[in-house]
Amino acid sequence: FETTRTYRVDEARDFLCGQGLDVDAMAPLVDGKFMSDFIRARKPL
Repeated sequence: FETTRTYRVDEARDFLCGQGLDVDAMAPLVDGKFMSDFIRARKPL
């Protein structure tokens, strides 16, 4: 796995507030824990 991006709560604050979530309460629990990864694979010989 190669991490391509790590998401922060500040980047999604407006979206999460619009969904009715208490962003300030959950921020310490989820900040930096969601990421996009690239999986490098090879075809078997």
